[in-house]
Amino acid sequence: MPVYLHDWYGAGQHAKVVSTKAKDLLGDGNEYGEEVGLTGDESRRAKVANVTFPKVLDPVDDLPPATVLTGVSKSGDKLMIRGVTGDNGTVKRVLVNGVEAKPTRENFAEWEAIIPVTDKISAHAADKAGNVERLAHDVVVR
Repeated sequence: MPVYLHDWYGAGQHAKVVSTKAKDLLGDGNEYGEEVGLTGDESRRAKVANVTFPKVLDPVDDLPPATVLTGVSKSGDKLMIRGVTGDNGTVKRVLVNGVEAKPTRENFAEWEAIIPVTDKISAHAADKAGNVERLAHDVVVR
């Protein structure tokens, strides 16, 4: 199997490296030789052109966000919950005990939510790619 090093010799000038055991590849009409720093005793290279660079894969967001509660404060019959969420894409929403949090920084990097007083808080997030956090951050309030 040949290995192509695109633009090795400059724009549009590539190196094709093959094994010295690949007699079929060495006989393809290209001039193969040694090159210090590129080939060893078991490989040879040829200068080639007109080799199409392969399409780079499109990234896929397949990881869910991660949420951490950073603060809880009580005012009357309400709790102010603060937290942070990180994701490798765009966060769609953060839920705290079923209540949607409001972002205080872009992409829910920091957020807050006001919920009724309770003895258990649970927060998790979902991103625009449809990934939902499986392990919510749960806190028991005493």
